[in-house]
Amino acid sequence: SIEPRTLQLIAGFSKLENLSLYLRHGQESDSRTSKITHSDLALLAKLKNLRSLSLTLPNFHPRAFSALRLLPELQSLSLDNDELEDKDIFFLKDLKKLETLSLRKNHLTDASLEVLKKLPSLWNVDFQLNQISTEKLEQFESVLRDRHAATFAERKESSRNAGR
Repeated sequence: SIEPRTLQLIAGFSKLENLSLYLRHGQESDSRTSKITHSDLALLAKLKNLRSLSLTLPNFHPRAFSALRLLPELQSLSLDNDELEDKDIFFLKDLKKLETLSLRKNHLTDASLEVLKKLPSLWNVDFQLNQISTEKLEQFESVLRDRHAATFAERKESSRNAGR
């Protein structure tokens, strides 16, 4: 199991850029061990260089993930199989550099898309096995495509102007 003590040890690797913690369902710690909390997960905020984080841990309390707002440099985040609901992902609005997001196998609905539309750098999202309607997902993907195309065009124009 992943325990707070383990997170304290990981937090000591201050130059760490990529972190993946995975625990299959059925490997959870016994019922006497409490779920990982917000303050436990906040220990990872010491990882100022962290760019990529993947957490698949059934012994996390869903609201603990709000501590991830303390990692504003994150570019890639995966929270698969974590039983997250719409109210649990509101913290994502603070991750302005987030480009890639995987939220597979959660309990997300169309409402979650409103939070994610506000992320300026987001262009790649995986919502497999959630409760998001096809219509809303297609609209959301269109917003991301348009944003990505506009960003690409701006970068291309900027490169052209720099070469003059």
